Amino acid sequence: MLRPMDPRRLALTLAAATCLLAPSVALAQYGQQPGYGQPPPPGYGQPPPPGYGQPPPPGYGQQQPGYGQPPPPGYGQQPGYGQPPPPGYGQQQPGYGQQQPGYGQPQQAPPPPAKKSKGFELEGWAVRLDPLNWLLQGRLPISGDIALTEWFSVELRPVFVVNEQPPMLNFKGVDDTIYQESSFIGAMSELSVAASFWLEAPLEGYVLRGVLNYASYDFVAKDNQGEFDRVTDSGAQVLFFFGSYGKYGPISIGGGIGLGTHLGSGERCLDGATRPNGCDRELHIRVNRGGSFGDIRNGLYPIILDTRLEFGVVFN
Repeated sequence: MLRPMDPRRLALTLAAATCLLAPSVALAQYGQQPGYGQPPPPGYGQPPPPGYGQPPPPGYGQQQPGYGQPPPPGYGQQPGYGQPPPPGYGQQQPGYGQQQPGYGQPQQAPPPPAKKSKGFELEGWAVRLDPLNWLLQGRLPISGDIALTEWFSVELRPVFVVNEQPPMLNFKGVDDTIYQESSFIGAMSELSVAASFWLEAPLEGYVLRGVLNYASYDFVAKDNQGEFDRVTDSGAQVLFFFGSYGKYGPISIGGGIGLGTHLGSGERCLDGATRPNGCDRELHIRVNRGGSFGDIRNGLYPIILDTRLEFGVVFN
């Protein structure tokens, strides 16, 4: 029959067992620490770096200047503390709260950079033909216009004889015996220079021209038997021209009217015996071998009425 163990004896037994097991557990944990039994790391056991163990630099550990000393007079006190505020204190500054000029408004684009001067440059040039005078008078004008500025150009305009018997030359009721030829430079019978003033844009829009022209023509009367009369009409002319030109891409179309006068006064009359007061600036030529004659000049002479209808190209 088992007897119950004395409590004091049981406590002594447990205490003795604990004292016997504690060293074994400590030895087991000590052998399981990381790195135990492994080789030492690189550099282990080498001499210390230079300067190790030397005395500190001068001033090390000394008290900073002013540290721990009493503060200067007035330290921590606000200027004028407890005194009345200065004049104007608390009043709104002039302009404070007002909107500054331009604030909140859209920013304006900067002005374009100034164009660098490249010296003299042409504003453009144009070349035009006049087919109306070509068809009716047998004379082809070719005008070259050079714009020196935005409002001024110089026009050079030669005229060439391209048809010796145009529709407007021969007289009514007689045979076609009158021919025209150039007596100037080759086929060129006229040459004019004009100062042009453009009212809208260079080489387009309305234009005013002052024209100085020189013309020289030979009029020849001949039939199947050959030449039987010849007369020359030449001289300078002055005209004022007003016109308008449109520009459609590189195409230029326009025209106008000119009014001027002949500066020459040559004349020839085949009926001088019956005209004691002179030929009245007429220029006669025989139209047949029978003695009939006609006046090369029109009834407006010396007044010149010049019309143009021109087509060409313009670049500016």
